[in-house]
Amino acid sequence: MDFVLREWKIQDVTAVAEYADNPGIADHLRDAFPYPYTQEDARQYVESCIRAGDQTQLCRAIEVAGEAVCANMA
Repeated sequence: MDFVLREWKIQDVTAVAEYADNPGIADHLRDAFPYPYTQEDARQYVESCIRAGDQTQLCRAIEVAGEAVCANMA
């Protein structure tokens, strides 16, 4: 499988909301991770990654077949 590790784009919000809205993910993360995970949650996350740049953490999207599929390398 080919993938690209890249900076976040605002266009990734839909994919993030789709993949993150999963109780199995929320069950295995800290309590601050919301479930259900909404478009607004995804927008806030992606925008925070874009704003932060590389100053506070390395936060990248993993893109497969043109779509962001996974995230956050803190």
